[in-house]
Amino acid sequence: VTNPLAPTLLSTTALSGYGEGVAVSGEYAYVAVGSSGMQIIDISNPASPTSVATLVGGSGSGYAEAINVSSPYAYLANGAGTEIFDITDPTNAFLVGTYADTHGNWVQDAMPISNYVYLCVWDIGIDIIDVSDPTNPTYVSTLANSINADIMFDGNYGYIASKQDGLTVIDVSDPGAPTTIANYDTDGSVRKVSYGSISMSGTQTGHIFGAETSLLSAVNVSDPNNMSVSGAVAVLAPANGLAYSSTLSGNTAYVSYGYHVRAIDITSPSAMTELGSISISDTAVVKKVVVKDN
Repeated sequence: VTNPLAPTLLSTTALSGYGEGVAVSGEYAYVAVGSSGMQIIDISNPASPTSVATLVGGSGSGYAEAINVSSPYAYLANGAGTEIFDITDPTNAFLVGTYADTHGNWVQDAMPISNYVYLCVWDIGIDIIDVSDPTNPTYVSTLANSINADIMFDGNYGYIASKQDGLTVIDVSDPGAPTTIANYDTDGSVRKVSYGSISMSGTQTGHIFGAETSLLSAVNVSDPNNMSVSGAVAVLAPANGLAYSSTLSGNTAYVSYGYHVRAIDITSPSAMTELGSISISDTAVVKKVVVKDN
């Protein structure tokens, strides 16, 4: 990204499962890889990264969706729980502690702050866990906030991606006892958040950049009680589903698409349109489609 206007692909690395989240520390990338747990990749040479380990986790492992690092530990949001790994030696990382969510709900993110970890628990809120002893994480309290997909901190504030409820700001000056400050209703569904300070009229102004369904928005959070959108850029929304393969017949592409077969007009590749689709099954995924006669 030397030239941000013209980024170039340096390399691609195969993962042990679906890449759901990534954290970078030093010369290593730590990836949440779904049902495979945590994968550690040596990125000291970005043009030729190598996988050094994959750790499934503890007995309560589920589906890893997010990972964050605060050396010497990595915190993995894994199904209905959280796992703590010692990454002092990334090539020989090991599990030191596990926490089964007290509500039994899905953990979307696990973000450390001071001696605590904030768990985004779906349909519940933010569970605050004391990890001063990482071998024995303990429950502290829950901050009610029904929809929580992602959380990050800047100074005394925490910013929660609350999906269709927008952006939620909390006060974490006392990490063990956070309080809700305000909520900002965005245009789309916020799934991920990141913080950045940008110059506006010569003044550095704090913004949360929210990854919405088909929009990247910049929310001015310099005054959490009076937030506003400074700008947004539309992102082409993906189709709903997962394509496995396609077959071409003339100017039509027939795509095996999850539980459907879709017919796409590719006469103009830059402006494709769907001609029609059919649902095949609600239980069996369509992996391939072929064409014969009509």
